[in-house]
Amino acid sequence: MLRSRGLVIQDDNKVERWLTNVSYYRLGGYFWPLQSDKVRHIFIPGTTWEIVTDRYEFDRELRITVFAAIERIEISVRTRLIYELSNRYHPNWFDDLSLFKNGKHFKDNLSLIDKELSKSKEDSILNHYKKYSSKQRPPAWKTLEILSFGVLSKLYSNLKDATIKNNLARALGIPHYTILESWLQSINIIRNICAHHGRLWDRSLKISIVQLNNAPDWLTISVTGLDLKKLYLSLCALQYLLTKIGETSSFAQRIKELLHLYPGLETDMGFPNHWKTEPMWL
Repeated sequence: MLRSRGLVIQDDNKVERWLTNVSYYRLGGYFWPLQSDKVRHIFIPGTTWEIVTDRYEFDRELRITVFAAIERIEISVRTRLIYELSNRYHPNWFDDLSLFKNGKHFKDNLSLIDKELSKSKEDSILNHYKKYSSKQRPPAWKTLEILSFGVLSKLYSNLKDATIKNNLARALGIPHYTILESWLQSINIIRNICAHHGRLWDRSLKISIVQLNNAPDWLTISVTGLDLKKLYLSLCALQYLLTKIGETSSFAQRIKELLHLYPGLETDMGFPNHWKTEPMWL
């Protein structure tokens, strides 16, 4: 069928091995941009099986690189939330309605927290319930450690105290909490794509990164003509946050290496033509 649609295949056994381990439907997302007729699924003349699998391998390595970066950022954000809010208010600030703006969102988040607590097998959670009443939720330094990045992002966004939200944002080099909210939401979407092994490199994201005003010189980015829902600005945000949390990260170098190994794919991620001269990628 693939041959009949114009895909150039030299080694049938190789293709059969791939399709035994990676489903045809999963590969369909990588076929799509290589097809000239998307109704009959006819491939652009000269498209080879190797072109498809190169895109698949690039995307897999990109997800691994991005997920590792998000892990560092997630742990930092989690730690700062625990420290700042627990010291400012009390150990169970996350279940205190008076600290949050939206009551419905508060209840929804608390429901998610209780669900995670009920199914957790972490020793810190189990030991807490052995020692204390089951009605008393574990303190933030225990509870927040088992929450997803998405719930952490929702807790932050729903906080009422703008001052402490700004303090957290500025500690990460971001001037206002609304920008950090945007970044956390975007990063969470990308994290979920990576965690579920979804296609990342050419995705159009549901939320675009809000840009920094008065950014440091090395983060000055020309966005003229860019698709702001593509991955490029999110990669810039990850690189920025990694430097602010003090990580000696090889993230930028790894992105450059991948784009060198798999040339031509940066356009699908929204990279501008001049990206190699942008200060953050030098």
